[in-house]
Amino acid sequence: VLPIIGLHTLAILYVSARLHLNKIMALSIQVLYSPPFVPFVCIEVGHYIRKGSFLTDFSLSSVPGNLYGFFADWLVGSLVMAPFYAVVAFFAVYYTATGIQNRMNFTRENRGNAETAG
Repeated sequence: VLPIIGLHTLAILYVSARLHLNKIMALSIQVLYSPPFVPFVCIEVGHYIRKGSFLTDFSLSSVPGNLYGFFADWLVGSLVMAPFYAVVAFFAVYYTATGIQNRMNFTRENRGNAETAG
């Protein structure tokens, strides 16, 4: 979510290594927050925080003149939205992993019951 263009993968690998997290899972979560939707939301939130109104003129012709303003909006918006996105990713991964684990346990129990019955 942070505007570290081109360095997302390196930053994710470094942080996941330092925190002893699953690097493959951390890199796969990166795909969820790739452009264009999430940076646009961060820019909108940052613009609202900085200027007090939502960005209404966002076109390719307006980008070169306002590049530093958009970058500042993205930085501010990403600092606000990153915790929100982290919570969403946590619950998505947690419930998915719990569902997979429950399904695996159910399959093992059924296999064990079939072997003892036979």
